[in-house]
Amino acid sequence: MIVKLGYALSIKTKYLQPRGRTFQFAMRIPTELVPHYGKKHIRQSLKTDDLSVAIRKVEKLARVYKAEFAALSDNKELTPRETIDAAERMAEKFMTLEHFVDKVADPKRQAYSGDCWDTYVEAPVEEFLNPVEQEVLKRLQKPDEQRLSGTFSYYEKHHPKANDERFMARALRDWNKLIAVVGNITLDEFNRTHTRHYISTRLADGMSTGTVACVDIKVTAIRGRSGVLKVWVPLTQ
Repeated sequence: MIVKLGYALSIKTKYLQPRGRTFQFAMRIPTELVPHYGKKHIRQSLKTDDLSVAIRKVEKLARVYKAEFAALSDNKELTPRETIDAAERMAEKFMTLEHFVDKVADPKRQAYSGDCWDTYVEAPVEEFLNPVEQEVLKRLQKPDEQRLSGTFSYYEKHHPKANDERFMARALRDWNKLIAVVGNITLDEFNRTHTRHYISTRLADGMSTGTVACVDIKVTAIRGRSGVLKVWVPLTQ
């Protein structure tokens, strides 16, 4: 879709289509995955007539579905954020641990172990589930736990600069790097040891001391009382 932004300025926005007075997301499903979805295209109402809001929603949905396509194709070269996005959608789809085990985990375990009962019983999930499926299993095993990956949406929704796309892109980049370094752990697991590990890793990568000091303050402010997320100030200034 070509979007006019002024008299002489326009941009080509992929996956965005007008639908009546609002917009919709539309993406072609890879041919090899059509049997899985039972259709050739994904179409989803964006429920807005605001172009800037629609563009942001389209970009997020495109990232999520691309990650999901890659996961279903057993493409293990995903970024931490892509893995998280795909896992969130897959967990929502299966909803319960029993459903996921019945439809995904157990068939893959059986295919991996063949006729060997010992392999079936003892094989670690890392050997037969891809990274996205491993993350889904963790989420469904402990559905009430809040992980680092799930907190960015809260930040994105409530931060006063939520509409500043450049700022949010930098914040998401920093948060993804934190998850890449310490893992997608729960908020209860996150502690000063993880902070120090993150800082030392980023310093080794050439991050300035002023920036890592800022990160140190901010990543320790994500937990509130009684395990409820209360405060989250920017990772990026």
